[in-house]
Amino acid sequence: MFLKLDGTFWVQIINFFIFYAILNVVYIKPAAQALRKRREYIDSVQNEYDAARRAQRELVVQADQKRAEGRREGDHRAAALRSEAMRQAEEIVGKAQAEGLQISQDALNKVERELNAARASRYRLVRELAADMYDRAVRTL
Repeated sequence: MFLKLDGTFWVQIINFFIFYAILNVVYIKPAAQALRKRREYIDSVQNEYDAARRAQRELVVQADQKRAEGRREGDHRAAALRSEAMRQAEEIVGKAQAEGLQISQDALNKVERELNAARASRYRLVRELAADMYDRAVRTL
């Protein structure tokens, strides 16, 4: 037979288990513990990354909401300012129209007074002009 079960075989088996026990204490357990710690660290970093991504998405949503709210508020303010500007413009136009109407009325009244004054003094002016023309005609003879 190829394999003999004599004393060397049992010594090699015991030697193997002793070697395995020493290897387990010196290398396998510390390596497994280091791998477990590394895995825990990687998992914690991954969890922190996922939490940061969720927070970032929430902040983006909040920023979009605030931006939309700001736009709405800006549109509302712009509409209010436009309305106020239109009211002021109408007020200014109304005042200018009233002033223009008053100026034209004053001018019309002045022209009417001057016309009435001219009509009232036309007979006097005609007499003065006739007298002046008579004087010139008589002096030239």
